[in-house]
Amino acid sequence: MPESLQTFINIFQGGVDRIIIPNIQRDYAQGREIEEIRRVRNRFLDALYRAVTTEEGIKLDFVYGDLKDGVLTPLDGQQRLTTLFLLHWYAAKKENVPPDET
Repeated sequence: MPESLQTFINIFQGGVDRIIIPNIQRDYAQGREIEEIRRVRNRFLDALYRAVTTEEGIKLDFVYGDLKDGVLTPLDGQQRLTTLFLLHWYAAKKENVPPDET
């Protein structure tokens, strides 16, 4: 995948069919109840909310990994990809979008 700004949807329109999270990645951290993580999470959620409600966009830094045969294996960016997936999934469920259209 080229080095450029992408949306979550663009990732799957650019040759990525699946994302596989390698075992070396740490567990998803957004639900942890540690004060530092809570503070980071709140700032992140505020930024996501502003991006969705104002269409101003948001840069989530980079996702780095290996793309082979349509499978993206992220080495960095797994937390961002997981958050975007969950946000996309929630919005699709809330709007009753059929799974084959997401």
